Amino acid sequence: MILHADIDAFFAAVEQAHEPRLRGKPVVVGGQPGESSVIASCSYEARRYGLHAGMPLRQARRLCPEAVFLTGSYPEYRRLSDILFGLLRDLSPTVEVVSLDEAYVDLAGAEHLHGGAFRAARILRRRAFERTGLNVSCGLGPSRIFARIATACAKPDGIGFLWPARARALLQCLPLQTLPGVGRKTLELFERLNLRRVGDLAGVPQELLQETVGARGKTLYRLARGEDARPLQPDRRPRSVSRQSALMRASTDPALLAGYLGYLCERCAWGLREAGARARRLRVLLQYDDYRSRAGSCALGEPTDLERVLYERARPLFERLNDRRVRIRRVGVEAQSLVFRWAEQEQLWDLDRRRRSARLTRAVDAIRRRYGFHRIIQGPSIALLGKLPQTEHGFRLRTASLTR
Repeated sequence: MILHADIDAFFAAVEQAHEPRLRGKPVVVGGQPGESSVIASCSYEARRYGLHAGMPLRQARRLCPEAVFLTGSYPEYRRLSDILFGLLRDLSPTVEVVSLDEAYVDLAGAEHLHGGAFRAARILRRRAFERTGLNVSCGLGPSRIFARIATACAKPDGIGFLWPARARALLQCLPLQTLPGVGRKTLELFERLNLRRVGDLAGVPQELLQETVGARGKTLYRLARGEDARPLQPDRRPRSVSRQSALMRASTDPALLAGYLGYLCERCAWGLREAGARARRLRVLLQYDDYRSRAGSCALGEPTDLERVLYERARPLFERLNDRRVRIRRVGVEAQSLVFRWAEQEQLWDLDRRRRSARLTRAVDAIRRRYGFHRIIQGPSIALLGKLPQTEHGFRLRTASLTR
């Protein structure tokens, strides 16, 4: 039996829990309506007006003029998220964290400790509300996909359960976006092929589906038939580490753009070291003020988790991509092809420099963990001083979910 837990409208719910005057009002987290940003999270009151995550803030203001727009606080979201995951691990040691507000729990072998799966879900919801003031929706099912569907049916603030005998019949009637991995572009493709329900997709041969959407076709073929034997991965390793943010104001200032790029490389390298990983490839992306995007990647040679190396490769790649006389509104870097075990080939002439660089990085990390990330500003990030506000967690970027 799999339990799926999802905090309802997470970022917005945290703001409403902390500020009673916001309860019952449409709340949008992601920035101010005059900014060229998008919704990170919105309350259920805001969703009644058609607002959703990813919608531009200007459009959200037009649809819901009375909404309260907030920048948000990622550190507070992280703290409450950690509390929830701690409660999940009290139920079972097998917990797979999907995102800040979502996780799966394998209750096999632990159900008798809590008096059954349904009672375990009730215990979790009660404890989560007592500790955080947040509502958690839960779904129970014989596999990950059915547990997730049960949660969707139970939202907001409920518990859903799918009996194994009825789960597959229900699945066939649901819209295609119910399946994980079916995003906006894939959904548009399926609609052109007159595929709108999961049952429609289940009738497509696997070979044809793989020709249409590539390697994902095999997974979608099985999920559409309710075949989901994927075990939970408590120590799931990331496939990539990315950091990106919109600028406070679109700009063509080379120093400012280099500052953003350098700082994002710092945060990306910090994320690599926290995950115990090193990257073999680096991807750089930028978005112009007219929303046209450019992206490119390069090999890093030896695996690395150092911001200096990431920035040295990112800077020339960024300059090649930036080939238009248009202001840039978003910058991002992504470390790819991660390795978690590596053997360094020591080079005679470079050994001492590498050791000094590694010692310096460890010292900087130790200072930041103890006194705050903002205590040390290095390299091109200095260009952001006086232009971006700071907290103990570093420069405050455009949206709460990106201030890491």
